[in-house]
Amino acid sequence: EVSQYIPNRLNEGYGLNKKAIEKIAEEKYNIMITVDCGITSVEDIEYAKTLGIETIVTDHHEPADNIPDAVAVIDCKRKDNTYPFRELAGVGVVFKLCQAIGMELGLEEKEYLKYLDIVALGTISDIVPLVDENRVITKLGMMLVKNTRNYGLKALLNIAGYSKIDST
Repeated sequence: EVSQYIPNRLNEGYGLNKKAIEKIAEEKYNIMITVDCGITSVEDIEYAKTLGIETIVTDHHEPADNIPDAVAVIDCKRKDNTYPFRELAGVGVVFKLCQAIGMELGLEEKEYLKYLDIVALGTISDIVPLVDENRVITKLGMMLVKNTRNYGLKALLNIAGYSKIDST
């Protein structure tokens, strides 16, 4: 069973919060993967543990001195990071996790590369430098945007009436 929880930034603020964690626990989930948040949520992740929820953090923001005690904390800006590129967008960090899982499971590349259109859009929207790996993600992803199979992205492009699609 997989679900998602997207916090309402106006009501809940940015990132993890106890109310959201309680809702996840009420729905009987026992693992939570954060997207673009959690690197500074030490207390919230401890609280999740008390409710039986393990956490995998994916983030790209600057960590504090204390890293959350989670199953995994994936952040390209960690001081102990050995990955060669430190400027991935939050969506890029999640993509790298999906890529690693896909490789570990022996999936064909197309099973995770098909999401590059959304990863490119998120990379551009996160206003990270479009250099190095971000540039590759964006370039390849923008090629997919033109022929996207993602219904939501297709609808947005149609409503917006864009004929030329680029990083601008």
